[in-house]
Amino acid sequence: RRQGTCSTALHARVQRCAACALATMAQAARSHVEDLIPFVADDSPLDVGVRQELIAALGQISGDSAISALGRLLHAEDDRIGTAAARALGVCAHEDAWAALRGALYDPESAPSIRVAALRALCDATDSGALAVLMRALEDDDPAIQLEAVRGLCERDEPESTAQLTRIYGGAF
Repeated sequence: RRQGTCSTALHARVQRCAACALATMAQAARSHVEDLIPFVADDSPLDVGVRQELIAALGQISGDSAISALGRLLHAEDDRIGTAAARALGVCAHEDAWAALRGALYDPESAPSIRVAALRALCDATDSGALAVLMRALEDDDPAIQLEAVRGLCERDEPESTAQLTRIYGGAF
């Protein structure tokens, strides 16, 4: 029995390494995206850590199929999977990815951790609408979203960010 547990853990480590390798060879792996998608789905028999690595690989690979699959994972049963999908979508740097992230952020049914991860991914993105998203997030009812919005504003070197942070510091928030 103990040997089976060790074997299972070793197998999961090997799977994680394979997923990392796929991420580093994203261009070559692009033709295999459709083969990878079933392994990240809610009904996948893979370990959560392996699925998270595959999700990160899909973010590196990008492309329409990967972005579509990652967008669906924002609503996964396991919040860890949805959070990984949000991070991966942020890496994609594509308008469809950003639209999926905004959808998760503004969806009141999304788990708080997924909403925060979506906002963080949008903050880190080069999306031209990120500043407007951050400003709107400051008005959110969830303090974690507000805090992430402040973090995002701190990282932007834009006059609007500075003005908003000054307003918050001055107590006009």
